[in-house]
Parts: sequence; C-alpha cells; structure tokens
Amino acid sequence: MGQFGWKHQPYRSANQYRPAEAARDQKSWSMLGKISWQSILSPTATLDLQFSRWGYWWPSFAKVRDVPLVRDLTTGYTRGSLSENYNKPTRWQWNTTLSYFTDAGQGNHELKLGWGGWYYHWQNEIFGYATHQQYDYRSLGTEADPTAGWPEAFKFFVRPNRVTVDQTPFRYDVVGTSHNFYINDKWNVVPGFTLNWGIRFDRYDSHYPD
Repeated sequence: MGQFGWKHQPYRSANQYRPAEAARDQKSWSMLGKISWQSILSPTATLDLQFSRWGYWWPSFAKVRDVPLVRDLTTGYTRGSLSENYNKPTRWQWNTTLSYFTDAGQGNHELKLGWGGWYYHWQNEIFGYATHQQYDYRSLGTEADPTAGWPEAFKFFVRPNRVTVDQTPFRYDVVGTSHNFYINDKWNVVPGFTLNWGIRFDRYDSHYPD
C-alpha cells in the first residue's frame, strides 16, 4: 500500500502586509507506504510483519529572488526575498508480532511476543535571504497605507532599526531512533473473566549528528 502527494502553493505566506514578491513558492511532494505480511505458522501460531515509510520533500523558495529583504517591525510589512530552505524529514518504522494460542493450564491463553521500532531523520537546508542580510525598519504605524501600493508603502522604510547578517547557507540534521520489545498474555481464566498482563521495554535516542 502506498500514497503519493504533491502540493503547489505559489504565494505561500502572502497577505496584505506581504505582497506577492515577498511570498514563497512552495512545490512539495510526499510519499508514504506500508508493507505487511502475515503467515500462519501452525494451527496455534501466527507471525505478523509490518514495514512502513513516511516522508516529504518541501523546498520553499522565494517568489522573487536576489532582492534584499526589508521589513517594517511595527506593521510587519515586508518587501524582497524571504529566506529559502529545503525540508526533508523521513521516518521508517517496523513491527514484528508472534502470536501463540494455547489451552495449557487453567483457561486459555493468547500469547504475543513483539519487537519493533522506528528511525527518523530530519534534514533541513537553510539557504537564507538574498545577500544573507535583513534590513529592519520601525515606522510610527501611521506613515503609510500598506494597501495603497508602491511607492506609498515605501514610507514604511524611512526609520532604520537594525541590520541582521546571517551565516547562511548551512544544513542541520536531527536523528531519532526507537526500539521496543514486549511480551503479553491475554488469559481467559474462566468464561466472563479475562486477565491481561505482560512486560514492555522501550528505548529512545535522539541527537544532532556532528
């Protein structure tokens, strides 16, 4: 079983304070799939195996590139190229279950022995802003009408506040793993009374690779 998805949002993040040129052009696609296999080992035993994968590829690029970003901190009005990045998270998961049915002792038992886990890797590439700089201004909030268009909106950018220089491009990875093991007994002691008991062990690990 599998599923593919594709999404195109040409003006992501656009609003009255962020015109089309300052929007992002999103073209992303996703993929998930699952493989399962079940085997009847004997009249009293079954084996169930499952393996699945989930992830997406999400490049987020500026609608207009190579134009320095300017932003008014009072209103949020923005012009120029937004920061660009590429997200690529992926998760692999597996599960194995061995079931055994027996009438040994009092009542009957449904015994389960299981092992599973997952591996997660999130890769994010940060390309940054055009010229790797942001220019921030702080207007009085009454100096221009953001819906009036250019050059009226330019009046937002007459009171400099700060310049931010980013150390881009760079990439970071997040990796996580999980392993679990369990034993469970569904014990039908007498008609109308069932006891479930068992033990389970889980181990999680997450880190940022060097």
